[in-house]
Amino acid sequence: MGDRYVQAEYISRFCCSGSFLVLYPAITFSLLIAWPIISRDVRIISLIVASLLVYCMTVMDLSLFMMSTMESHIQIGTVSQKIRKFLVQFFSTGGRQFFSIIIAWVALSIAQWGVTPDHQP
Repeated sequence: MGDRYVQAEYISRFCCSGSFLVLYPAITFSLLIAWPIISRDVRIISLIVASLLVYCMTVMDLSLFMMSTMESHIQIGTVSQKIRKFLVQFFSTGGRQFFSIIIAWVALSIAQWGVTPDHQP
């Protein structure tokens, strides 16, 4: 009976981690696609840049989540473990939404900077 409880707790803890696979692209791409005053060229470049940034943030978030999940039963108390716990807590309580908006803003800025020609006097 105890093994089933541990297995169910492990599965429920690991299965709830699918939110970061959907949240970054959903918010970022919906902002970039729905923004009304972006030209087509800027929109395409910003979507390409955003896809790379979303991939990087998802890999970082997934690795932090997996390390924190593996270390949850070991209480060493090192500084790196405390930082990972803080980051996982931050990402779980609104950090993913915050960074999705930041990713959209950075991708739009990079795309706008790359498309707009320099005006020299």
